[in-house]
Amino acid sequence: ALAGGAGGVVWRVGQANGPPSRTTVTVPGNSPEALFEGLLATSATAHQLAQAAVAGSCRTAAPQSAARAGLVAQIAEAGTLRRYVLEGVRADRAALARLPAGRALSSDLQQVAGASVRADAAYHAWLEDLQATGCYSAPTNDLHYRAATAASLAAGRAQEPLAAGWADIASRFHLRFWPVGDL
Repeated sequence: ALAGGAGGVVWRVGQANGPPSRTTVTVPGNSPEALFEGLLATSATAHQLAQAAVAGSCRTAAPQSAARAGLVAQIAEAGTLRRYVLEGVRADRAALARLPAGRALSSDLQQVAGASVRADAAYHAWLEDLQATGCYSAPTNDLHYRAATAASLAAGRAQEPLAAGWADIASRFHLRFWPVGDL
């Protein structure tokens, strides 16, 4: 579902209420700042997928709905993208270290992606619970949902130093600014 290559970052994403479709986004160049921006863009795409899946979770109350099955697949895709970010930081560690404060930014991105992978996995389990039982009680009654919200809060806190560090790089190289809450 994912591919990466020199000169760009490519991924596949799913639609909010339908089957996955191919969306290819390429970040030109393979400079350290372009590589890092590509990882941030991938993280932002995963965030959007996860957010949409969670937001749509109880629109269909009946168990075993096709709409919710699509949301389960969508949250799984978000987790796949986040693991891609983790792998990308590891694979491109030397190149990313050439960025100003590259080691710290890479560490921050790993923390954000790691907490987000945990949140996505817990949200995935929660959506599977809903698929089995329907959406008839408060989400806070579900252990998976509580684990997901705790991991999401950790990811949000980890985004603060990442967004602040990236803001300096983005302004220097005229790249996109990624605010807290978008990653």
